[in-house]
Amino acid sequence: MAETLDLRPSRVPPLSQLCMNCAMAGRWEEANSYALKAIAIRKSYGMPLIGLDFYRQYETEALLHTGDECQAKAEVQRLGEDLGSNQRFRVPYLRSRALLEAGEGRREQSIDHLRTAAQVAADLGLPGEQWQIQARLARLYEAEGETAQARLAWAKASTIIQSLAQGITEETRRARYLAGPQIQQVLQQARQCPSLHSVD
Repeated sequence: MAETLDLRPSRVPPLSQLCMNCAMAGRWEEANSYALKAIAIRKSYGMPLIGLDFYRQYETEALLHTGDECQAKAEVQRLGEDLGSNQRFRVPYLRSRALLEAGEGRREQSIDHLRTAAQVAADLGLPGEQWQIQARLARLYEAEGETAQARLAWAKASTIIQSLAQGITEETRRARYLAGPQIQQVLQQARQCPSLHSVD
């Protein structure tokens, strides 16, 4: 089915979000398709930084999952070159760098990027980013055999999720949020380390 790509820059954030949704569901080919469309629009306008375009790490992950490591590296490099002092875009940049490093077996460097991303996200008041970064850190710590650090990261992620859930006043929405597969995974992991569950 032939399709004409709408090249308006305003299309980039929705495409990147669709990429994120597909990546979170493990539908990598679809995620890759949305990532490539978002990249094409950015390139056509020469605009690497587009407002509300904060999901670049999912594009990186989709490209890596579908074997396009060269394009993933190029896009992350392009993002890094254009960041300037923009701290909000620094979070997806650092998360993308962490994915590249982990993919090349450099887990320590990946962990360093994620720690920095977690601090930037905390400074900017981005709890949705924070819990996801902590969950990624926990998995990397586990891969390195650093059990105590992994437990601490799972506990931090869980604490942030619980805090976000408390802010959802409508009971059905809160239940739906807490029932999400990725949320459930974090909460389950944190329950396995109850002594650290209340870490700030």
